[in-house]
Amino acid sequence: MDEGGTMISFVILTWNSEKYIGNCIESILENVMLQNEVIVVDNGSQDRTREIVKNYENVVLVEMGSNMGTTVSRNEGIRRSSRESKYICILDSDTVVQSGTFERLVDVFEKNEDIGLAVPFMFYADGRRQNSFKKFPTLFQKLSKLSPVATMYRWGEKDESYDDWESDRNAEFFDVDYAISACWLIKKHALERVGLFDEKIFYSPEDVDLCLRIWKNKYRVVAVPKTRIIHHYQRISRKNPLSRMAVEHLRGLLYYFNKHGYYISRKKLYRNIGR
Repeated sequence: MDEGGTMISFVILTWNSEKYIGNCIESILENVMLQNEVIVVDNGSQDRTREIVKNYENVVLVEMGSNMGTTVSRNEGIRRSSRESKYICILDSDTVVQSGTFERLVDVFEKNEDIGLAVPFMFYADGRRQNSFKKFPTLFQKLSKLSPVATMYRWGEKDESYDDWESDRNAEFFDVDYAISACWLIKKHALERVGLFDEKIFYSPEDVDLCLRIWKNKYRVVAVPKTRIIHHYQRISRKNPLSRMAVEHLRGLLYYFNKHGYYISRKKLYRNIGR
């Protein structure tokens, strides 16, 4: 265990997560050598999730009672974190932490004061890398996933991926617009300045919104090569396009674009944040 005072508060959101949560907690206990605490916020699970969490004596379980979405629940977990914490880790329950990853992320923070959020590389269980960090979305880029007309006319800037990430994999870190919030390490001081998750967003794109606010507050969002997190990657909103999650996702996107005042092009947005 780390003796230098660096402390990470892991905030894990669960919702019917009995298949994953035990492995997630075990991976933190076994593979993170820095001082840490684990806070699990449960969104009204109907399976054995809470029973499994209660088997871990030093894990804090916060029971929301019903599905409050991602922002309200994660904010509650952050508020429950220790005052001694220097970093907050937002972590999905379907992840498995790999040895050395958080030590490397913290080292990047300690050497670079302007970094507000750092993310590891994420992989599927079969070893394939996930596209977990992306460029800020545009409205038409999102529509192109749904409409062949939008794709045909190539409206806006469609490409949101970092296809050149291979050229940066030997760098200590590199800037990205945003990363999916399956595993974030955030400097707590930066989070206090930027603010918590926007609770007007129920499910998504809360990750895009917070990363953009980090950039607007003159901090950087970076991806750190030579790190590894296994992520089973459940895409709830895509399983049923008419589900509540899918509807909330669309509502959240429209709110996000209106909030930040851009729809079609990232260029004006980049000028405003110095990207």
